[in-house]
Amino acid sequence: MNETAIERNGGVQSGRPILEVDGLVMHYRTKAGDVSAVEEVTFALGRGEALGLVGESGCGKTSVAMTLIRLLPDNAIIKEGSVVLDGLNVAELTDGEMRKHRWADISMVFQGAMNAWNPVYKVGDQIMEALEQHFPDMSEAEGRVRIAELFELVGLSPAMMDRYPHEFSGGMRQRAVIAMALSCNPKVIIADEPTTALDVIVQDQILKELRKIQEELGMSIIYISHDVAVIAEVSDRIGVMYAGRLVELGATDEVFPRPRHPYTYLLLSSTPSVVGPRRRLAPLEGEPPNLLAPPTGCRFQPRCPFAAEICASQDPPSQELAPGHHVACWHWEQVPELGRLEA
Repeated sequence: MNETAIERNGGVQSGRPILEVDGLVMHYRTKAGDVSAVEEVTFALGRGEALGLVGESGCGKTSVAMTLIRLLPDNAIIKEGSVVLDGLNVAELTDGEMRKHRWADISMVFQGAMNAWNPVYKVGDQIMEALEQHFPDMSEAEGRVRIAELFELVGLSPAMMDRYPHEFSGGMRQRAVIAMALSCNPKVIIADEPTTALDVIVQDQILKELRKIQEELGMSIIYISHDVAVIAEVSDRIGVMYAGRLVELGATDEVFPRPRHPYTYLLLSSTPSVVGPRRRLAPLEGEPPNLLAPPTGCRFQPRCPFAAEICASQDPPSQELAPGHHVACWHWEQVPELGRLEA
């Protein structure tokens, strides 16, 4: 990605970003046809930055994440675009070449913490396996010291490394997954729904732990969630996805109080808040489109209250409305302030 593309799509302005995604297109091939899961997604992730990707289930958030880390099923194909991680285009690597960089340069906190662990192996042994792959000269004693340090970093007792996954609570399993993601000192961590199925107290603890670790280690994180409150708490910038496309991208403290894409507006308007003045909730009606045959033009137009003739025929380009704030919408000027859309 060149500097013009980075600036056009909200990349950081100080130094070269650690991750640059440019025009990424990824489809799933099925018997019924190609599923357009990721379409023309472009963004940059700064060093030490936290970027949140938010949207409804099925909008393409996890598909983007799995493409970045190259953990795609056999029927997935990267059709276009590049994923440049610290100067290396990982989209062009073979599976064998990518294994050298996975966990070492880019790692992932998976959505299902229980399913991320092999139930018949101790948690410490599974983390040790990752260390052995990337640090073959590390002794077992050194590995155990490293795991103990990681457990203390995420708030777990080092003694827990000799226990099996079923002996951990939900929150403890999630912390252990974070420890594993940190084990090889990656440059980028992808946290996919890191607090799913946890109670609100543990959610808050996990999010604070992640933020603290990020600040202490200076690493870059991509948070993925359908929970806009989670994204608001942990991210510096927010990217809003709909039907495989990135429709709005900007600083979190700018997008949340004043969204400019109709989908972002309705997504936030349908979510109650316990802070700030009371406002009327607006429903987000309809369903996301079938990505086997997405609508022409803007993919959100069948559900958009501001849709016009141009929306059904032409896909809107991404526009920079303010420094770093990008929106793909023909009628962004019509989007009102939160709570003011008339029924």
